[in-house]
Amino acid sequence: MNVIVIDDEKAMHLIMSKLLKKVPSVTLLGMFFSTDQAIEILKTHQVDLVFVDINMPKENGMTFAQKLRRLHAHVQVAFVTSHKDYALDAFELSAVDYLIKPFSMERLQQTIEKANALRDFRNSKENQSEVNKLSVYTFGTFEVRSTKGGNVKFISKKSMEVFGYLLLHMGRKVSRIKLIAEVFPEMPQKNAETYLNTAMYQLRKSLEVHGHRHIVLSGNDGYELDFSTDAVDVLHLKQFFTNHPSVELFNLEDFLIIESLYNGELFEECGYLWAVNESSHYGQMYVSYALKASEISLEKGDSVKAIELLSKLMRLNKWNEDVAILLMKAYATDGLDMQVKQTFYDHATSLEQDLGITVSNKVKELFNQLTHST
Repeated sequence: MNVIVIDDEKAMHLIMSKLLKKVPSVTLLGMFFSTDQAIEILKTHQVDLVFVDINMPKENGMTFAQKLRRLHAHVQVAFVTSHKDYALDAFELSAVDYLIKPFSMERLQQTIEKANALRDFRNSKENQSEVNKLSVYTFGTFEVRSTKGGNVKFISKKSMEVFGYLLLHMGRKVSRIKLIAEVFPEMPQKNAETYLNTAMYQLRKSLEVHGHRHIVLSGNDGYELDFSTDAVDVLHLKQFFTNHPSVELFNLEDFLIIESLYNGELFEECGYLWAVNESSHYGQMYVSYALKASEISLEKGDSVKAIELLSKLMRLNKWNEDVAILLMKAYATDGLDMQVKQTFYDHATSLEQDLGITVSNKVKELFNQLTHST
């Protein structure tokens, strides 16, 4: 792995040089005091990893990382700094790691191992670029796409529904009896069996166009889907909630990675009765975690991220009192009085028009407090 170091302190050059020379897999191509000195070697050499300080004269490490992502997307960045305050910003720039000075040889080795693993992963993905992979979007919509063929055009609505049902049960076989009971609940048994057979045939034909007929497995009087789940939004969200079962203990950075996957109710507008409970579950979980993430962001002084999360929550559900309260507070923190008022009126109007109820005294009191204090 080819590495360069950018730091305006001579002492760090000596330390990094000494530590990196102990790693057999690393070739140190150069040490630089500023980012502009490093640009030329990035143009002429294959650089895999850059260790860069954040606080430097001229161009700081964050700005340099943004430029690097545009011009040399394959180059990985590890920030080296004396400050913990930039960790979230660094994470959003897809930094491979964030090292706080001083750090040990073991900690540096961890960074290099992570960079090596990520590089190998990217290389393997590039080698598999000819594979026609499926991506599935279930929140706020229901779309299935392949990398080469575009959107999957299901022959019938029932074949699409069967795919959605099997998708939520990925990893286990679903019996014909259960499929019929859930997907064809009001149909006579004999007719339902015929329609299920037809729907399964249509599903395979729809997927065959994209080279994925084989992912629908059948046997022992049941069916299941078998394909890579790397690009299935609902399964990513499910995994996150499994790994972070408590809203009080979840990792903010991990949540910010997956939060963009949620864009509305599960299978929105499809009207699948068997998905109502799942849709409600994911909706409630997302709101809880997004609210907590907003609170944490506000505590960290990141009102921009908090407002971004809360504005999205308001778009999804303007009736939620907790969202309206926190969003008004976030706007007030930044002195955005007009936005405070707009949030209150949107919330109050939605409650009155959609639910026929008035805004709570709690929200009114907060609104009066925020607007009268300005």
